[in-house]
Amino acid sequence: MPRARIALIAILLAFLVPTAWGEENSCVACHSNPTVIQSLPSQQTYYFAEWSASVHATNGITCDKCMGGDATKKEKELAHAALKNASDPGSPVYYKNIPETCGRCHQAQYTNFTQSLHYQRLKAEKLGPECVTCHGSVGVKKVDAIQISKKCSSVCHNEIMGIKPTKPAEAREILTRAEEAAAKIAQAQVMVGVGRKGGEDMTKAEEALKEASIQLKHSTGIWHRFDLDAYRNEVKGAYDLADLGFNLARDALLKEKKEDTTVYKVAIALLVIILLAAVFVLRKK
Repeated sequence: MPRARIALIAILLAFLVPTAWGEENSCVACHSNPTVIQSLPSQQTYYFAEWSASVHATNGITCDKCMGGDATKKEKELAHAALKNASDPGSPVYYKNIPETCGRCHQAQYTNFTQSLHYQRLKAEKLGPECVTCHGSVGVKKVDAIQISKKCSSVCHNEIMGIKPTKPAEAREILTRAEEAAAKIAQAQVMVGVGRKGGEDMTKAEEALKEASIQLKHSTGIWHRFDLDAYRNEVKGAYDLADLGFNLARDALLKEKKEDTTVYKVAIALLVIILLAAVFVLRKK
């Protein structure tokens, strides 16, 4: 890798990586050091840059949490003493061990994944996918409906492989519905906030939205079982609750307007009656 590019990466990493981590974690301190960066293979520099911009970095999940090693030791030999190559079956990032490694934090996803055919094939036949297949490794990220369906169809579920080629489209449809439910919850929560500031009772809307959020979060665990029928039912329940909460919040906001309109109509009607009574009295005279 050209020195100018390495220097640029070093400068960027200096801004991306919080100083406190460098003081507390030797992995971060070493791999964000410009001098060390220039001495490392370009692939390692790339991996560290990917991690620095990942959700794991944002939440303080450092290299040692997944790969092992001792981040309290400043000497390279001591810090790396327990590290094993990813091709070693004893490594926590060996492909068959990745679900267990990720499952230390993502317990619901892991528990459901162990119930899937994907997990069984991964363990028995070395053919099943694991977490990295969809989410990436060092630059781990949450993937959306389009990304997941593309990944599924490009790797396994296509006409060439002959493994349930209709599944990616089916999965994309359900995942999109889940995204719509999340968007509806967010919209309704804004309306609830506006209504509460205006003194409206938003209790029922809030309760429905809370239940929708809980069920939607639960559905992400179900998804990792890759039982699309079960996932569809879970998402439908979450969407229906989100829709109910949205409608309740909307109706509460429009309630005052409707009441104002009713008062206005009653006032007009009374005015008309008074005018007609006056005309009737004048004619009598």
